[in-house]
Amino acid sequence: MGEAISISVPHIYLSALAFAEDLQMIHTPLITKFRCLPRIFLPESMGHGLEWAPIFTIFHESQVVLAAFSQDGSHIISVSKDGTVLTSESTSGQQVEKFTHLMGEISTAALSNDGTRIASGYQDRSIRLWDVSKGKQLGEPLIGHTDSVRSVAFSPDATRVVSSARDSTVRIWEAQSGTLVAGPFEIH
Repeated sequence: MGEAISISVPHIYLSALAFAEDLQMIHTPLITKFRCLPRIFLPESMGHGLEWAPIFTIFHESQVVLAAFSQDGSHIISVSKDGTVLTSESTSGQQVEKFTHLMGEISTAALSNDGTRIASGYQDRSIRLWDVSKGKQLGEPLIGHTDSVRSVAFSPDATRVVSSARDSTVRIWEAQSGTLVAGPFEIH
């Protein structure tokens, strides 16, 4: 990403200038050099001096398989294929927690509605449940699929986890004990 930015620095300025207010530090010295830029004009009813929402990036080393808001919207929880879980403030992007579990390649993940647990599905056919606040695995892996897990989801009350896999089956698990409650149901 750094290489792309270093090659395209002028484009970063050009993109920002269209949105910059007349008195902002970026606008004044550069606008005379780029006279053909489109300008964004807001209706008078919206007022002047609008504050733009912060733009931030949450960095992972590998592909992100889950990005979700916490129940109260104050945090973003993200999970990458390499097993890194980041919790960040949703208004600033500031990282609050980070944990990594190197249990194999994650293919999918889901956040419980209450934001306290993550279910992660793996290429090795297992499913694991995690405590978001402690970064610890809850119980033993859920084992039963015969091919890589493709999706997982919590029930609304977070007492059950449903999973599907490349073995063309769907299974329902009791989240607390890890017991298979229903399935496998074959899907065609």
